[in-house]
Amino acid sequence: MLSDCPVAWKYLATDESWTEIKGVGDQRRDYCLQACHGYIYRIGGRASLGAAVDAQVMRYDPMRDHWQVVEPMVHAVEFPNAVNIGTKLYVIGSLADTLMLQMKCFSADSGGWTLVYTLQNWPSSLSTPIVSLKGLIYILNGKSTDVMCYNPESGSGDFTAPRKQSRRFYSAVASNNKIYVFGGMMCGVGIKTVEEYDADSDSWSEVDTMPCALTSFSCVNVRFVKKDLMMI
Repeated sequence: MLSDCPVAWKYLATDESWTEIKGVGDQRRDYCLQACHGYIYRIGGRASLGAAVDAQVMRYDPMRDHWQVVEPMVHAVEFPNAVNIGTKLYVIGSLADTLMLQMKCFSADSGGWTLVYTLQNWPSSLSTPIVSLKGLIYILNGKSTDVMCYNPESGSGDFTAPRKQSRRFYSAVASNNKIYVFGGMMCGVGIKTVEEYDADSDSWSEVDTMPCALTSFSCVNVRFVKKDLMMI
């Protein structure tokens, strides 16, 4: 996520209003956000454009409207992304100046990090989207059509069927037991198409077209509209 603004807002769907909440207090960009076990985590990033990435992790308690520093990641990674499975956060990102992708796991129970998986020769473009579906983690390449499925129980990964179209700066989300890929661009041209992945048949298909092309954005699946949303 790109943001130099230290302010945070909460969206209340019941009355369709935004409310400013306590900000983290520092300016940061190229980080990611993920909810886990009743908290929201701000993971990684850098203090300013051109600054080195760091392993800092902050946790927000919505009940107390309070941020606190928690255990940093094992190693800092470029443009992290995260998913939540149970009481664990899985964070993935590339090591600087390499084609190596690392996945780390944070346990909300113990408060500690472990390095769980490494992908070699994984060319990507800035962010690498990841999605959790049925207890598995799908790692979508940020340049090519490659998709890797990682099983947290066995600690192993394997390639799935490739996506239909190469794209960069796109977004992905799981909904109704499917994975959806939206937008992005390739060779400077915006992409409007939406792809759907069916894990049961291990197949991708083009299912819709967006009204306009979007790049460098995020998607979220909201199952219960009366819950609050937060934007940081």
